Amino acid sequence: MAILTKPVFKKYELYVLFNKTLNEEAIDSIIRKFLDIIKLDSLAVPEAIDTIAESEDANNSESIDVSFAPPVSDITVDKWGKRRLAYPINGETEAVYACIKFSAGGDVPAELKRVAQITEGILRILILKSEETKK
Repeated sequence: MAILTKPVFKKYELYVLFNKTLNEEAIDSIIRKFLDIIKLDSLAVPEAIDTIAESEDANNSESIDVSFAPPVSDITVDKWGKRRLAYPINGETEAVYACIKFSAGGDVPAELKRVAQITEGILRILILKSEETKK
């Protein structure tokens, strides 16, 4: 029988500064890309456990609780619009700001950072643990 530990989902805030020349559709597309990464993380754990549970159900009648994935409704997206930067970034003095608040496993921030580095149109990102997590 496999021993499964409950994953630790932490609350994060992702702040993204987009190039001001991007149109609304391009910004929404990039935000959707980030949301897909976050949602995949919350779905991957129950799917893996379901696979284990199916193989063990053939051998045992015990079931495994998969109710610990964070609900996708924990994700909020706030677009702050175009604002002036405190200092120029890559020669830009204005950027379009967005904030995404979510719950996820510990490997998601690294994947979001990796994707942001290879995505054109993003000036800067900042990922913070939410204050609720730090307590």
